[in-house]
Amino acid sequence: ATTGSPVGTYAITASGQTSANYAISYVDGVATVQKATPVLAWTNPAAITYGTTLGASELNASVAGGVAGSFSFTPAAGTLLNAGAGQILSTTFTPSDLVDYNTASITASLTVNQKALTITANDATRVYKAADPLFGVSYSGFIAGQGAADLGGTLSITTVAGVNSPVGPYAINAAGSTSTNYVISFVPGTLTITQATPVIAWTAPGSIPYGTALSGAQLNATVGGGIAGSFAYLPASGAVLGAGPQTLNVTFTPADTIDYASASASVALTVTQIPLTVTVADVSRAYGSSNPSFSVGYAGFIAGDNAGNSLGGTLTYSTVATPSSAVAGSPYAITASGYTSANYTVGYVAGSLTVTAVPLTITANDAARPVGAANPAFSAVYSAFVLGQDESVLGGSLAFSTPANGASGAGLYPITPSGRSSSNYAISYVDGTLTVGKATPIIAWATPADITYGTALDATNQLDATANVP
Repeated sequence: ATTGSPVGTYAITASGQTSANYAISYVDGVATVQKATPVLAWTNPAAITYGTTLGASELNASVAGGVAGSFSFTPAAGTLLNAGAGQILSTTFTPSDLVDYNTASITASLTVNQKALTITANDATRVYKAADPLFGVSYSGFIAGQGAADLGGTLSITTVAGVNSPVGPYAINAAGSTSTNYVISFVPGTLTITQATPVIAWTAPGSIPYGTALSGAQLNATVGGGIAGSFAYLPASGAVLGAGPQTLNVTFTPADTIDYASASASVALTVTQIPLTVTVADVSRAYGSSNPSFSVGYAGFIAGDNAGNSLGGTLTYSTVATPSSAVAGSPYAITASGYTSANYTVGYVAGSLTVTAVPLTITANDAARPVGAANPAFSAVYSAFVLGQDESVLGGSLAFSTPANGASGAGLYPITPSGRSSSNYAISYVDGTLTVGKATPIIAWATPADITYGTALDATNQLDATANVP
């Protein structure tokens, strides 16, 4: 048998000694070669952190002498061990040559350290005097597949802030979770209490007519919760708004500006138009004249308003009356139109144009006749016809009267015209004068025949004139 001889028995043969006195004989012995037990080496591995599965760094036992075979580890590779010190790892080495080698086992000690786990309270926000929100936490450090359910204890999340705590930051503290596998550290979060915004209640007011100043009837916002402070309205109290849809605004400034923010609100207000009456002033003119300038009066303007600053458009007038419009058709309506306004509903009242008769003077022309003669034909002149008219537009017939007759003695007698009529002319008459003069005898005297010088004139042949009194 040699070193490399397999397990078995081998003869041990002795020889070589000599002696003069002894007859030496040799008897073989038996050499038994037994199975060898492999020598295993396994240094305790360095500590690992919970969550690290067993691997070659820990399961690294070796066999001396280059003995071929395989290791079987308990716990096996990939095993996740709980945290703890002195955990026993064991392995069995099974040689490939089971004839010459025994299986061998060895153990090692492994410490699994707890893993760091951070539980951070989540930041939260709420307004002043509100209830705390539901707090939560975030976890950092869990191994894959694990969560809050893998922890022991009871998680609590608290803050020192109360409902009446003023605006500011407050710690949110988490506590109570436990674990044998994790070293838990708690990180506080922050509860930020912010300013509360007052709730403004403001019912939209009913419509108001233009010209109504804003007052408490419209500017009546309130704030809930009994919060002290002041209201500022825009437009302010006393303002007069234009007609149409308007917006009222309010800002509430709390007395406690630390815990409360300012608040704003708005409501709609309808301002309705109001009536404005434009009345055309009555005028008059004479027949035949051009229409005069028309004018209007206003009823309904609020204080400070007038046609110049409150009315748009262009005021125009209309009437059917022309210079030739008859007095008989008078009065004629004068209508106005053309104004526009955002604040007023403009109504118009017509005025009247009265056409008056034009003065017309009919003056009898003076006339004369001698005593005893018949009155001559009388005539007259007309003064102040308009529109190029003449006596043809007059009614009636012109007549004359005089107290003088054929027996009237010498003297002055009135000639009185009359009889004409017209609705367009106010006719007045001016008398003429009829002069009845003394009668002048009519002398008849025929031209006498020529006489010879030396012939004396006589009443028969030359001085024979006659007279006839009409």
